[in-house]
Amino acid sequence: MVLAACTPRTHEPLFRDTCREAGLNQYYFEFANIREHCSWVHSKDKEGATEKAKDIVRMAVARAAHLEPLQEFQLPVNKTALVVGGGMAGMTSALNMANVGFEVHLIEKTSDLGGMARRIHYTWMDLRSSLCWTT
Repeated sequence: MVLAACTPRTHEPLFRDTCREAGLNQYYFEFANIREHCSWVHSKDKEGATEKAKDIVRMAVARAAHLEPLQEFQLPVNKTALVVGGGMAGMTSALNMANVGFEVHLIEKTSDLGGMARRIHYTWMDLRSSLCWTT
């Protein structure tokens, strides 16, 4: 199936789902984006845009002739993560992954967490930073 239309960003998932619901392999679907690649960029040259759109559709049909059916399958996921660096980014990443069920191992080369944020003593509002630890 070849569809020549607007943006695949919002519409391609809809058409792939439609293929799947109709009993077709969704990977036999090819999208020819003639809006962003023709209509918008060649709005002042309608004849040229039309010829380019025809070329894009021909290319999509040629590509579709070589599509192969793909099958989706489930793979087990090891929900364990390793975060290297105990700075703000590392601690935030580790916390976010732990909150969605990952077992997280956080590795820091120094004896304290916090990274560069440990050097911040005041915030932009001149308030005492809650990130200042004393050792």
